[in-house]
Amino acid sequence: MVLLLALLVIFWSGFSYWSEYSENAARVARERLAPPLGVRCQVVFSGADLGIENMSPAFGTVNGVENFVLGTIIDQSERWIVLAPQSEGEKATERIWIPRERVMLIRVE
Repeated sequence: MVLLLALLVIFWSGFSYWSEYSENAARVARERLAPPLGVRCQVVFSGADLGIENMSPAFGTVNGVENFVLGTIIDQSERWIVLAPQSEGEKATERIWIPRERVMLIRVE
């Protein structure tokens, strides 16, 4: 019984280590592909958020609504992209938080 318990603890430890390693490896791979901080960009939102099933990844106005936002990337994480807006009407301290799952395309200038 003690041997079975010891094997179970060893198995659980190995699985836990592997699981954490694979999550960290995936996060590092995503960070390498992310645009750098401080660059100007255009972010196009996914069509489903605008009520359009098949929308091309192009910047423009769809059904009277702009499907993109312009700004400078000031921070990002696995779940969020934070932009400082580039339009004249926006305040300098204003920030736009965009969930990554809502992004269809990011064009870096």
